[in-house]
Amino acid sequence: MKKKLFFILIALVLVGGIFIAFCLNNSKIEEDTWMRKQEDRVALYFINRYELTNGDDIEEIEIVQFEENSMTGSWRITLLVNTKFYISFYEYESTGEIWTSNYSSKEFNKKKMIDNFSELPLKIKYLEGK
Repeated sequence: MKKKLFFILIALVLVGGIFIAFCLNNSKIEEDTWMRKQEDRVALYFINRYELTNGDDIEEIEIVQFEENSMTGSWRITLLVNTKFYISFYEYESTGEIWTSNYSSKEFNKKKMIDNFSELPLKIKYLEGK
């Protein structure tokens, strides 16, 4: 009787563990999907509003930072452009607004006329999941 109860208990623990692992994995997939969408939004915001001051085309964007500030509810996203230039943005989770936080005016200019790209016209390297 004790052996039977022991095996039933082990089976329940295993089933429970598998269920929890599945739920946690599903949550991670949703988080990764959300993160990729936000990375695309920021990269598109950048492409539509900024250009390089040296006149070069923007050929590649790499996401090098994506961090949450839990006190303000904002996310800091930093891009590396053409493997040379850094520009950072804040995105406020509550409103979805994107703000430029810091960049060098020697490297980037705000465009006089905002472009209207709805898809990224260049290569983007995403930040790998943590």
